[in-house]
Amino acid sequence: MEGALAAPPFSGLWFSSREEEARFSMAYAEERFRPIDRAYHRLAGFVLAVAVAWAQLREVGLSRSGAITCLVSIAAVAMHCLWIWLGVDRRHELRLPMLFAHRIFCTASVVAMVPVWHSEPITSAWSLLQWLMGATGAAGLAFFSFATPLLTVHHLMVQGSITLFAALYTSRQACTEEVLSAVAAPYVVAAWRWLCALCTGSASSTPMPNLEGACWRVAVMAQVAWGFCAPSYILWASEYRARLRHSPGGLPRLTWRDMAVHWMLMHTGMSCFWMLLHAGAGAWAPEG
Repeated sequence: MEGALAAPPFSGLWFSSREEEARFSMAYAEERFRPIDRAYHRLAGFVLAVAVAWAQLREVGLSRSGAITCLVSIAAVAMHCLWIWLGVDRRHELRLPMLFAHRIFCTASVVAMVPVWHSEPITSAWSLLQWLMGATGAAGLAFFSFATPLLTVHHLMVQGSITLFAALYTSRQACTEEVLSAVAAPYVVAAWRWLCALCTGSASSTPMPNLEGACWRVAVMAQVAWGFCAPSYILWASEYRARLRHSPGGLPRLTWRDMAVHWMLMHTGMSCFWMLLHAGAGAWAPEG
């Protein structure tokens, strides 16, 4: 395995020369970000905001959640209009502050609201998967990572903060009494035992918490794994290879073997995090 970590995960986040970093940022934004920005801010973002508001209004009408959803959608549409009006596509210096504001507002709003949108009880393996991706906010975290991409160094700051918010707030809201019905218990327990076996090698090595505690830990793992680690690594690997092409010889090569080692390391890190959730959750976790 010698040399397998010549390119450690999340290394090479910037060039030492400010001028070279500025040139790369401009070129990368033009090549990778601009096509996504145009598709998202000129079409997909509008359609998504209107579709979410319309679906929620049809389901619950002008209730509290329906009204909040409409307000969030109106604010998101206003941000898209401001993006077009300011011509951010042509003004690189505006992209970072605009995307910071849009990413934080939209992702945090979606992550905060999804437990309300996905409040159906878990009654099958399929509804468990829908809950894991939808109600926990994991899908929303992943979606905005790719729909509003940033350089990895900026992405990690924004995504880390929003994932922390999701872990402390959304995961609790996703584990309500309505969701955790008697029918849901076997599926939540099975998900907890599967994660326990994956992370510790034994489904019985960790004391089983109560149903709410097990649900909370499964939700947080979904948020961290699917909402933070996976999209962050994909964005970093793509950017790292672009940096290699921009400055050949400036960074170690990133091979498939490197990436396999990285994923094993992330699995080890997630296993440690799983044990931490049980050993040191303390006051901010449901009692188990």
